[in-house]
Amino acid sequence: MKTTALLPYKTYSIGTCSKEIIITDILGNTIAQETLYEQEGSHHLSYETHHLSSGAYILSIRINDTRFTQHLSIIK
Repeated sequence: MKTTALLPYKTYSIGTCSKEIIITDILGNTIAQETLYEQEGSHHLSYETHHLSSGAYILSIRINDTRFTQHLSIIK
């Protein structure tokens, strides 16, 4: 069974900008890394979580020179 999670971030950009999304496990190992180029507006990100084990993860989003970090918990 595939599971998709809506990652808890929402941004609003005035123009086109790049966003780097990084998911790491609690030990600092990179699980996923993706760079998105988005147009003006609000954005959400869906991510397939079926391959992740239950546990704690860190979601890091870098927009230009600003980084946002949030803890994630996957419970199966």
